[in-house]
Amino acid sequence: MSSMKSILNDLKKNLMTGISYMMPIIIIAGVTMGVSSLLGSVFFNVNEFTEEVLAAQGSPMLDFITWCYDSGSLMFTLMYPVFSGYIAFGIANRPGIAPGFLGGLLVEQMGTGFLGAILAGFAAGYSIKWLNKNIKINTQLKLESSKIQFIP
Repeated sequence: MSSMKSILNDLKKNLMTGISYMMPIIIIAGVTMGVSSLLGSVFFNVNEFTEEVLAAQGSPMLDFITWCYDSGSLMFTLMYPVFSGYIAFGIANRPGIAPGFLGGLLVEQMGTGFLGAILAGFAAGYSIKWLNKNIKINTQLKLESSKIQFIP
């Protein structure tokens, strides 16, 4: 019973690591998009940032507001890679970050969402942890940079 509790606590800890690194991305992206929408609607009476609206207005300030809105939208696409990357980091430390980010990027492209990011993070983290444990590197090559080359 205690080993099951230990496993669940480890899963929870790794999941919370991913969430804690993902939250600043969500907050900054949401605030950026919200402030841009507010400025666009108050000063330019614009509710949508489309090419037709921008061409009709022709304002450099509105172009900047639209750029900010698009930047916030782009930041939201980083949410899943950061989430799964830091889940993998919680499991396998630094060698797990890159495979976790890659898994999160694939999740973003496939559109599998939050659950896909969780699965990608855990799969990347535990596979790198297994590789770290089972691949033995010669003691002369024990530098951290060479270890990362052999085990991503």
